[in-house]
This record gives sequence, structure tokens and C-alpha cells, in this order.
Amino acid sequence: MAKLLIADDEPKLRDLLANILTQDGVEIVKAASGEEALKLIVQDPPNLVIADVKMPGLNGLELLQQIRARNLSTGVFLLTGYDDDAIEQQAKDLGALGIIHKPPMFAEVRQLIRDALAKLPPA
Repeated sequence: MAKLLIADDEPKLRDLLANILTQDGVEIVKAASGEEALKLIVQDPPNLVIADVKMPGLNGLELLQQIRARNLSTGVFLLTGYDDDAIEQQAKDLGALGIIHKPPMFAEVRQLIRDALAKLPPA
């Protein structure tokens, strides 16, 4: 079973995304901060991560940098409430799979995750 980590400091959004994506048979792990997410990722790397760009402490872009610095093949989507070309370019440069804008369209998020998981090499 594919594993997805959701890192967001907003509990309601984190739980909503988890509930939606659980319907697709994906194991969900949740983190309330970038630091917590990084610990979980290092312990047991998930297939995919959805990380909020704006979190206190380690933000989504920094989390993505840490994942890449460890040469992990984990796919990362960044979640943002801002329409910022600089953030989008930085995310692209760091190898993010894409940007999910808040408020997320849940059908679109489910499709993005399905498509990303379909491209993973078989376990």
C-alpha cells in the first residue's frame, strides 16, 4: 500500500485531506509541522508528501530541500494559499511534483495523487 504524508499546521485541512485520500486506499501519515514531517520521513520514507509552504519553523520548501538533500525519491506536492511565481519556480527547481492551491479542489487533489502513485515503480 502506498504511503502519503500530509504536513500542514492547520488541523482541519490536514484531517480533511487525510479523509479524502484514505478513500483511495492510501496509507496516510499526518504531521503538524515541517520538523515532525522530516522525522517521520527519515524514519520511514513515504511514497508521496503534501506539505504546506507556510508553516512555522521548517516550511514546505525547506522540507522539500531536506528531502532532496537526503536523496530520497519521495514525491512532493506543495500546498499554498498564495499565488506566488517565485515560490512556484523554487518548488519546480527543487523537483516538486506540483503546487496545490488552497482551498484545494478535492477531486483534483485525488487525481493528482492517483496519477503520481501510478508513475511509481512497483514495490
